[in-house]
Amino acid sequence: MTNIINFPKKSKQNGSYEDFKNKIQKQKKHYINNLVDQHSSALLANIALSGFDIENDEFMKDFAFTVEALRSNLYRNMGIYHIFHETLDDMTEVIDKQELDEDEMMDMTFSSGIDEEDDT
Repeated sequence: MTNIINFPKKSKQNGSYEDFKNKIQKQKKHYINNLVDQHSSALLANIALSGFDIENDEFMKDFAFTVEALRSNLYRNMGIYHIFHETLDDMTEVIDKQELDEDEMMDMTFSSGIDEEDDT
């Protein structure tokens, strides 16, 4: 019996470069999907704890859209295609073209407007 371990003579390649890229892409999708599922479940629970009725079809439809928009955002960030990219790009284009009225624009003082309304 000897203590000598033979060095591998040839490295084995498990597939082509395309196979490797597809495997990485699949792992990225799996990671993002798990992340979105975890955070959207926590967000849904927090919304329910805040007193909102989450157990109706309209809310769940809107929330599902929000979750897919988030998933699409993270996919795009990682260079992965998601079918929502086209929808979101179209929606953003429409919003950019529309001019908002003064009362529709975001108030950068946030809560100060609420306090002023209560005082009157």
